[in-house]
Amino acid sequence: MSQWNEFTIDLEETFPHLSRPPIVEAVIHWQTAVGKMLDKSQVNDELTKRFPNYDCRQQQVSLAEFKGSPDGVEMSASAKWDGFRLNGKDDAEHNVVQLKPNGVVFSRVKHYDCWETLEAEALRFWEVFVDLAEPPVIERLGVRFINQVELANSTGSYFLKGIPSLPQGMELSRDSFFHQDTLQVSGYPYQINWIRAVQRTLENERVLIVDIDVSTSQVESVEREAIKKCLAEMRILKNKLFFSCAKDSALKHFGRE
Repeated sequence: MSQWNEFTIDLEETFPHLSRPPIVEAVIHWQTAVGKMLDKSQVNDELTKRFPNYDCRQQQVSLAEFKGSPDGVEMSASAKWDGFRLNGKDDAEHNVVQLKPNGVVFSRVKHYDCWETLEAEALRFWEVFVDLAEPPVIERLGVRFINQVELANSTGSYFLKGIPSLPQGMELSRDSFFHQDTLQVSGYPYQINWIRAVQRTLENERVLIVDIDVSTSQVESVEREAIKKCLAEMRILKNKLFFSCAKDSALKHFGRE
């Protein structure tokens, strides 16, 4: 009897380069336990000094509270400080960052360059957050890539393998669909949320969406090397899933080299 071979993440594995990748947003997200309370003025000064090519603004979250009273239900509204939002300019114009009391969200919106650039810039903000907030532990580390393709006269099956089949004998045509899987990676502390959908935009155009979110709640420490190890493995998982579900016709469309 042959022995079962466990899945292994090969950090040396390579994937095709796409000259026209369909990525509309790439995200690295840290969520942490709260350590040191952030001082708004200190954080603003530090971000402005370290990141002169970003516009830095405070952001708030709105809260609503409902209470019963003899006169009925009363509502009160308030706003809570929720960190800073930074919009890149000049060479960083496609970057958007949220530095929150409990973590960092770094996004590259369209015009995705390469993983090395994304990771390096995201880690710069993470290290500032560690200096200022002193988080004791990372509760969640995530890598998310959202891909979007305008379908025009094509169908989702032109680009993707494994599109859910339609009932037979009913002469149905598909206008849209939404399929979501939550996957556990055997032998590793990673979970993948994988969405494939065809939807209509506000302009009534049909688009194919492939959304891959790889995450873990088990990072050894808040230090750079522990994070880079997890990020490297999550990147491989993201790539393997994307290239396993994309058809050759899709890869040619995306400029496979």
